[in-house]
Amino acid sequence: MDFSQALLVFVVAAPGAVFAAMGLLWLAGYTPSERAISKLTALAFSASFVAVAVLFWKVGVRGDGAVRVAFGNWFAVGEYRFPLVLLLDRLSLPFFGMTVGLAGLIGEFSVTYLHRERGFLRFFLLLHLFTFGSLLAFSAGSFDLAVGGWEIVGITSVLLIAFFQDRPAPVENALRVFGVYRACDIGLLVAVFAMHHWAGGATFDRGLPPLSPAQSTTVALLLLLAAAGKAAQVPFSGWLPRAMEGPTPSSAIFYGAISIHAGAYLLLRVQPMLAHSGLASALVIATGVVTAIHGTMAGRASADAKSKGFDEGVMLDPLGHVAEFASANLWIAKDGAAHTPVHNGCFLNGITRQRVAGLLRKAGIAVHERTLKYSDLLEADEIFSTGNYGKVMPYTRIDDRDLQPGPIFRRARELYWEFAHGG
Repeated sequence: MDFSQALLVFVVAAPGAVFAAMGLLWLAGYTPSERAISKLTALAFSASFVAVAVLFWKVGVRGDGAVRVAFGNWFAVGEYRFPLVLLLDRLSLPFFGMTVGLAGLIGEFSVTYLHRERGFLRFFLLLHLFTFGSLLAFSAGSFDLAVGGWEIVGITSVLLIAFFQDRPAPVENALRVFGVYRACDIGLLVAVFAMHHWAGGATFDRGLPPLSPAQSTTVALLLLLAAAGKAAQVPFSGWLPRAMEGPTPSSAIFYGAISIHAGAYLLLRVQPMLAHSGLASALVIATGVVTAIHGTMAGRASADAKSKGFDEGVMLDPLGHVAEFASANLWIAKDGAAHTPVHNGCFLNGITRQRVAGLLRKAGIAVHERTLKYSDLLEADEIFSTGNYGKVMPYTRIDDRDLQPGPIFRRARELYWEFAHGG
């Protein structure tokens, strides 16, 4: 094994090794401290980032060629072989580096974001396992091994969505996402089976399996089903908002960047198959166009609000009730009490929202989670938001009415920062 091969194996194995080490310690009855978890996470991702930088230089800049590591077969049954092959080439390299960089940023940010959360260790266990699965999927040299990474990404995603398991909504949404994943993953599993049946193998480290045009079309369509589900393309895009039930770092980065790109990577990897199938290529284009139109329409709220001189837009649910701001959870104060829309599955029940509600109640301030109408906002004494970006922020204007930061907002902000800076 040469130096580049050793670096590839190290980067893929590092998050898996950290997951195994922390998991075994927990099973043995020892829970590492937040400081120990954060230092181990920072060390692992820093070392991985350096290794990826070297691989970028050797493969992407200097042009040394693809890095291939073969470990033989995991097992063999008759003519079937499950090869353990890693491959890093110019196609997988950007996805490989993106995963390490973003996962490392998530780890660093989450140390503060999840400080003193009961599930601190659980989150970092899932972070490392998710990263391991993603790296395995992006560096696999066979579709068989890619399925392993693909499924690890799927199950850790579901567990992260259900992270706040003491509430029913995260668990319900996690199960819905799990259902979409499993339905679409059938495409990947059947495609791999078909490649073994028709071509006698599913490795691609030395080229895709030889298939006829009709066989290529069938396999490409099956892989498009798997890719569309993982990448939240229409008609499977409904799982993505439900995934926001998890902690903000995993919701924003894992599903919005890494998981989404796994589907794109799969289609790029089988591009020669798509080139042999006009039908599959047309469906890929149609899926992308429809999803782009859908995403553009869904994202116009903030743009519309800013075009009218406001910083935020108020989002309504399908029944016309107030749901949230375009980028934060919404609160109003009226007659000395705090009010926020009741969570009905139409918006992210953010961790900052939950924290502020608990702190206000503990401080003796009434908090009402109820159905709000837009007229309630126009009649409110105060309006403020909770979210990851601004934590607790006041709003000083709605339509043509001016407001001032009031006592409920000031108390909420004070309580939150006391909590954040304590212990």
